Amino acid sequence: MTTYRQKLLDPRWQKRRLECLESADWSCESCGTEERTLHVHHPQYFAGREPWDYRMEELQVLCDECHGETTRASKALKGVISSIHPQYRETAGLIGAFLGIEEIESEGCGQARMVGLVARALMNGSYEQLRAVASSLGVLNAEPHHSG
Repeated sequence: MTTYRQKLLDPRWQKRRLECLESADWSCESCGTEERTLHVHHPQYFAGREPWDYRMEELQVLCDECHGETTRASKALKGVISSIHPQYRETAGLIGAFLGIEEIESEGCGQARMVGLVARALMNGSYEQLRAVASSLGVLNAEPHHSG
């Protein structure tokens, strides 16, 4: 069985990775830096899809720092979802599909609505949206830690 790490060495992934880096002008799509190591990030994985089978718009070019923060935010948000009653988790995807991520700042969000917003951020949110949701839930500091 081929490991994920081995799949990232496949020429098909290497080609897709270079296409993404070139499309992003070899800079982080979050902070704009050209001075750090760049990663091509899969914000969402789909069962049965190989890393190179994702469309360009389903991938993000992130520097080391932004990639690390995105990964931490995603893990934290998944933890929030897993801690919420299963009755609400079952409807999270449906609710998330109808709500805009900017609504996270609304006062008095109900538990189901909050889960929907979290689910939307995890499913297709940008780095900034993911940070905004994570910050509003208190799982990350409000300010990014970019050093340049």
